[in-house]
Amino acid sequence: MSTLHTPSLLLGALAAATSVMLLSKRKPTIERFDVSSRFTDVARFRDLIFMSGQLGEGTTIEEQTASTLAGLEKALAQAGSDKTKILELTIWLSDLKDYDGMNQVYDKWITPGSPPPRACVQATLAKPEWKIEIRCIASV
Repeated sequence: MSTLHTPSLLLGALAAATSVMLLSKRKPTIERFDVSSRFTDVARFRDLIFMSGQLGEGTTIEEQTASTLAGLEKALAQAGSDKTKILELTIWLSDLKDYDGMNQVYDKWITPGSPPPRACVQATLAKPEWKIEIRCIASV
């Protein structure tokens, strides 16, 4: 016994295949959060979140670190993510003497069992009162 394919079945399969091809060729969009004239604070592309450097308030490294991490966490939430989904974290310190003070705050902030890959370097930041800047890449 042979199986005959009717034209309607073939047309249905062709329509489904065409829909899949059209959907896969659709240009992905970039969603931007907190856009200024100079830069975007947070951008989401597909399932990835890219963040500009985050700065905090305060006079000590501990205050600025806590404030910066709180801002980073808020920005992640705005883009639909959280700190457990950070794929990469980059920290710039204006003075490596602040490394231990920064880590005292950072160690309390990270979620046990899921610390992200991290780099920490000394850099001259744009303003002398800034002690720390942090940026990250995360998943949704």
